[in-house]
Amino acid sequence: MPAGAAALAALVALMRRAGLPFASVWPLTEYHQMLHCSCAKGAVGGSASGSNLRNRHGVVAMTPNGQMEQRSLAVVRVLAADAGFQVVRPEVDSDSVDGMLIAEFGRRPQIEFQAKATQQDVVSGDQLRFSLPIKNYRELSISSLVPRILIVALMLGISETWLLQSDEELCVRSRMYWLSLAGMPNRSNDTSVTVYIPTVNVFDRAKLSDLMNRAEAGSPL
Repeated sequence: MPAGAAALAALVALMRRAGLPFASVWPLTEYHQMLHCSCAKGAVGGSASGSNLRNRHGVVAMTPNGQMEQRSLAVVRVLAADAGFQVVRPEVDSDSVDGMLIAEFGRRPQIEFQAKATQQDVVSGDQLRFSLPIKNYRELSISSLVPRILIVALMLGISETWLLQSDEELCVRSRMYWLSLAGMPNRSNDTSVTVYIPTVNVFDRAKLSDLMNRAEAGSPL
């Protein structure tokens, strides 16, 4: 029974024990029946959007886009931990910053990042053609005190097998690329901008360490 329905049933029981007339209880019991029916219909039939919230095992889960977003963030955390850096997430993602990579050496350099994921085939030759929302483009290309990068995870064809687990290992499958938009020109687009990421810009442990060293030196990423 849903929490709201259970609380309502308890209230009805208390009113009855208090000797209140049935007329006082009946509207609540009628509402409880309506609530119960509504919940039952939602559980059995669901809605058009709700039908998309079940994974391959039939268990209610987040949306596919939400899953890809969390997967990309998970891979960033794994790489950062392997390189010896912290990942701190802001309470509100209002400035195109999903998280901040923090080092514990030198001047304590930091890198802010926006993580994206796609299941589309965006590789064309030696670059990725990625459609970035105009808000993200503008906020990642500003001249900021802390350097910012875009991280894109490619999950083409591996949405159901991105994580493989056995008794011997836990394997995460993903290709990740990075791009600094600092200094890119202003664009008058209304919705999105296509950015081009060289395929040599692989985001891995070695590259992350290199980027952090650049941030420590105050060099452009």
